[in-house]
Formats: sequence, structure tokens, C-alpha cells
Amino acid sequence: NLIKIFHQSMAPNISDLFAFPGVGGSDPNLGPEKGISFEGGARFSLWDRLSGSMSYFLINLHDEIQFDSTATSTEFPFGKFTNVAKTRRQGLELSLKGHLYDIENYFTYAFTDATLRSGDNSGKKLTLVPEHQFTWGSSYPWQKMLTIGYDAFYIGNQFVTGDDANTK
Repeated sequence: NLIKIFHQSMAPNISDLFAFPGVGGSDPNLGPEKGISFEGGARFSLWDRLSGSMSYFLINLHDEIQFDSTATSTEFPFGKFTNVAKTRRQGLELSLKGHLYDIENYFTYAFTDATLRSGDNSGKKLTLVPEHQFTWGSSYPWQKMLTIGYDAFYIGNQFVTGDDANTK
């Protein structure tokens, strides 16, 4: 079992501030992202053949840095990075890993509810954050220094950058 609580602050990186001078994208006046996050969950293991975990997470951010393709001007013809007042991500992560003979199989799933929490689009989904993500795969140790495996991914639908109203 685990419970974690974090206070966080992250300054804009150099590409957020000065990525495309004269073309757009960067904004030297960006403020740092600030927030608090909570994660709680549990792990299990059965017979050394099957293990898994489940966790819930909640992340509240203030001044999150996002690219806004609608914030165009003569200085920023393609949009720019901006601070979004309040955002929230909450969800559930599940994972299972099992061994059948020498083959390791695993499955992960994440549900994420990511929303804007202020402004005209409060309650709308954050752009570029899918609600559902799956991973499934297997691996087999072949010889002593080689592993053969595959991974399959599914990344759910998401709204495009600049579509804070969730219309596209």
C-alpha cells in the first residue's frame, strides 16, 4: 500500500521561453507551474507468478504551461505558450504482470479525467490528454543476452491543441 502527497513547482523550460523568436511559440513572461498532487494505491503478488497494482491520482495545477494555437498575433503568428489558470487531472491506473513458463505477459490501463478548472471553458477536457490508454505485451528471454517481445498500445481520443471548447 502506498500514499504520496507532493507540492510541486516547475519553472518554464528554455523552449517555452525562447523556442521560436520572431516566429511564435515562446513567451519570456511565462510564470512557473505550481500544484499539489496525491496518489494512493495498493500492490499485490500471488505465487511469484502474478502481480499487479492499482492506484488513484489527483493533480491540481495552477498556471500550467500549454501551447495555445489560437493565441496568434503579429509577434506570434502560430500561437504561443501560455499559463492556464487552473487544471485538474484525476484517474485510475491498473497493471497486471504474469509469468507463464518463461514468458512474461503484462497489461496496463489508465483512465484520466483531465479538465480546465477556470475561465470560459471551465469543466471542459484538457487538450492532448486521452481518457483511456492501454498497453499489452509479452517478452521471452531467448539465449542469454537477447529477449524477444512485443508491445501493443492504444491511446484514446483527445482534443487538438487550441480546442479548449472541445469542438473538434
